[in-house]
Amino acid sequence: MTSCIFYNFCPVLRTGLVNPKPHGGGAKPKLNSSQLGVVAQLNEQKNDATLEELVIQLEETTGVKVSRATMGRVILKLKLTRKKKTLHATERETERVQQLRVQYWREIGQVKLENLVFVDETGSNERHDTALRPFCPR
Repeated sequence: MTSCIFYNFCPVLRTGLVNPKPHGGGAKPKLNSSQLGVVAQLNEQKNDATLEELVIQLEETTGVKVSRATMGRVILKLKLTRKKKTLHATERETERVQQLRVQYWREIGQVKLENLVFVDETGSNERHDTALRPFCPR
């Protein structure tokens, strides 16, 4: 017990100062500035990529392997936030699509109900293949 007290207070006795030692600097960053640029470029190419996909793409591109948590910190450092992705076509409000829609309803209106076949697609959902919250710049 006395050796612990002596060890902790010996610098105080020698110097008379009670200031803490300066910070040691912490761990060095896993990615340098050029590799951060690669991550930003990968995100621009496919902005709905998940963290796991970004980790794999970064390793394929630069040969540097990082964890998913590290990639999350890199994304924050690049000031990229998650943005909810809309799952509808942007072209659906164009004049061309509006005209095609009217034409379709005219044609389908002429079909007899007994000639229609309904297919149940409740077991398939293409939305699960898309990331709903990709990363985007703030």
